[in-house]
Amino acid sequence: MSRTQMQQAQQLIKEGRYDEARRILQKIDSSKAREWLKKLDQREPRRAPRRGGGQRIRSLLTYLLTIIISTVITAALLAGLVILTAPSRGSTLGGVPLPTPTAVAIADTPVPTPLPRMGVVISSQSINVRSGPSTNTSSIATLFSGTSVEVVGESDNGEWYNVRLPDGSEGWVAANLLDADPAPTSVAQTTSDETPAVTPTPAEVCTPEEAQDWYDANRETLNNVRFVMLQANDAVSSGASLDYGQLRQTARQNRSTFESADYPPCVGEARDMLLVGMQALDNSFQNRSLGYPNEAVSELNIAREQFNSADERFADDNGIIISRSDCPNAEVWYSGIDEDVTQYLAMIEDVDVNAGPSQQIRDLIFDLQELRTRIDVAYPACAATANNLLESSVTASISLFQSIMSEESASNRQNHLARMVGDATEFLNEMRRLGVRVA
Repeated sequence: MSRTQMQQAQQLIKEGRYDEARRILQKIDSSKAREWLKKLDQREPRRAPRRGGGQRIRSLLTYLLTIIISTVITAALLAGLVILTAPSRGSTLGGVPLPTPTAVAIADTPVPTPLPRMGVVISSQSINVRSGPSTNTSSIATLFSGTSVEVVGESDNGEWYNVRLPDGSEGWVAANLLDADPAPTSVAQTTSDETPAVTPTPAEVCTPEEAQDWYDANRETLNNVRFVMLQANDAVSSGASLDYGQLRQTARQNRSTFESADYPPCVGEARDMLLVGMQALDNSFQNRSLGYPNEAVSELNIAREQFNSADERFADDNGIIISRSDCPNAEVWYSGIDEDVTQYLAMIEDVDVNAGPSQQIRDLIFDLQELRTRIDVAYPACAATANNLLESSVTASISLFQSIMSEESASNRQNHLARMVGDATEFLNEMRRLGVRVA
């Protein structure tokens, strides 16, 4: 399916150019295009081709208007004549009382029933229907991509649609996740020769693709902050000692990068939540350094809550995919050890099992022991297998270099080498299985 053609068709539908959208969709051989065509026919049935030019239509309308005006004037004159000549109440004719005229009720001109305003979910993921026009309200239902619902209203700022669900209940969905028909206009507006004005899209609204592109561009920076937060949470649970000054510096550097990056207005509120969370994280590390552990834990909880609220708003309001992994925090964990893993994989490619003892080998053993400590932290339970494989590979490399220093046999060195390379390969495969993009 041509993504570009589908986007062109979607834009034409938004502009009300249904026939042009149909012609594009008919050229795309995909179930999605056929589904859009079906919904488009339900929303805007195909119209028979017009015959004759615009001048003939205008002439016909002028002619009909003349007849209508003449009929109204004639009716008015006749009504006035009847009133002037009608006998008054109690009049007689030749001594015989005349009947009192009876008023005849004139039926009101029927007003056509307007068609319901419909909307289609355009997010690639399912979206939440909420009890009010805010992500702070509860979720009452879920709508899947392509679902059609009736739009019965919208919020004052235009950011939320009030929709009626198939079971008759009502709720609210974010406006940028629903492709809705234009709001109906009055009869006076629809009979005017002027083209009705199009309601401008609020500046705060952007497409799910734009929001996702922004998040992906900042994904590494945000994951670095999340990893620092995971380390702090892990230390609270285990009682481990951390270099909070270093963690604070890392968090501040990534916050500065994130804060200086451009962003679309539609993610502004959720972005502000992340910045509040980053400030709370900074406060937590400062309290740790000052010796206030209770205050540090309190600020850490605030940071975690702000990040969770921001993630929920990103998903609900913008359709952003936060995690690309089946293991929620595996991607965050790997982002924190990515640099160490990259250097380690490059190192084991150049190992010379026939090398002799040296100070360089001795220093390398100490470096690998520190590396093993750094990677064995803050990993999620679902990534335990991956962590064990990586730790096993690093342990095998330490054993390999120790065997070089003690001048063990070549066969022992080969065994350590095989285990080192094999476990490293399995680690990468396990991370890919979890959906994490690795080296």
